[in-house]
Amino acid sequence: MVRPLAMMVLRLLSQQPLNGYALMGKVQAATGKRPSAGSIYPLLDQLKQDGHVSVKQDARRRNYTITAAGKDALAMMQHSRDEALEQALARLHIVCAATHTAPEAEALFGVLRSMTANEKPLAQYEHDLADFKRQFLLAIAGATDAGAIRTILRDATTKLRKVRQ
Repeated sequence: MVRPLAMMVLRLLSQQPLNGYALMGKVQAATGKRPSAGSIYPLLDQLKQDGHVSVKQDARRRNYTITAAGKDALAMMQHSRDEALEQALARLHIVCAATHTAPEAEALFGVLRSMTANEKPLAQYEHDLADFKRQFLLAIAGATDAGAIRTILRDATTKLRKVRQ
């Protein structure tokens, strides 16, 4: 299971050592949401126990550094995330091919792939993705015509492009 906050923390630590407070700020800058101390410090403790980070204490703060095991874990998390996305896209592609909406689906696929390439956690897009999924499943379940499905795909693509920036 990919834990978005753990993946983001490891990715940030792969760039440079940071303390917990700095990590909270960097996560906020990337996602628009600041994790609480009650979520970041237990996560850092767990990553330390797992051997994914090491800690150096200076006079005022603890600085965290990713370890080789942490780099391996990050690579595995990113691979799992990418694999899950590709599986979901493959299922969506089958439905879109059956409804003759493949061009619109390909545009959406491109946006989703670029979002993961930017390494921003998909969790920050959770609301928009859930809205798309709900509309799409309702359209399929209701045997809605291809035009309605095209509109849903186009709207989702436009919305995610805006959110991504």
